[in-house]
Amino acid sequence: MKLFMLADNMDVGGAETHIWELSRLLVARGHRVTVLSAGGRLASMLPRVGVHHITLPSLTDPRTLPLALSALAGHIRRHKPDIVHAHTRRSAFLCRLLSLSFDFPLVVTAHAMFSARFPLNVLSFFPPSTVAVSRDIREALIRDFSVPKEHVTLIENGIDTDRFAPHPAGEHPFTVLTVSRLDRDCAHTARLLTAIAPSLTQKLGCPVRILIAGGGTALSELRTSVQAANRKTGRQTVTLLGSRT
Repeated sequence: MKLFMLADNMDVGGAETHIWELSRLLVARGHRVTVLSAGGRLASMLPRVGVHHITLPSLTDPRTLPLALSALAGHIRRHKPDIVHAHTRRSAFLCRLLSLSFDFPLVVTAHAMFSARFPLNVLSFFPPSTVAVSRDIREALIRDFSVPKEHVTLIENGIDTDRFAPHPAGEHPFTVLTVSRLDRDCAHTARLLTAIAPSLTQKLGCPVRILIAGGGTALSELRTSVQAANRKTGRQTVTLLGSRT
């Protein structure tokens, strides 16, 4: 089958990683997958696993949405995908508009808790084939957008343990790794780990290493806390890795 995956961009993030892994595994099963987005760091990695990437005008800038709509229409007309899979609110909305002119099966995956405020609720579209990556997102779609519960499939969203494997056994400090978007609404775990770093070292009685991966608006605030924690332990106990692919 020919599949289109639609995203706002393919930079660093949970949804982007999900698209990368899903596309890679679909290609491994013999399907032809094309990701359409405004590009980003993960976009350059797609050809390595046999996934084609087409660059669209930005979907996050309202001024370029008409251009993105026109470009997407042209690619659907030219390539005639068997399934179109939208992974963002904007790409799903564009597909809703295009469904007036084209006949294609549409899947939408909800990767986040979408706001149901006007006018965002008008720009939201969840077809009968909708996927939610967590239980709270599924409940929000049913409650806030009146999506019939039988239209929403809940999936497990995890980590590829073959790709992200632990280090071989050896002399390594006790290591805690947290991976998250580090905006102020979701950096609580990183804050707590930084705060307990000195006491954790004492409690375990062995070297401790805390790795915090991710980027966002709380990064500067965390950097100050990390420096304070490392001064107390006298070593590089906590490390901010920033955004990583």
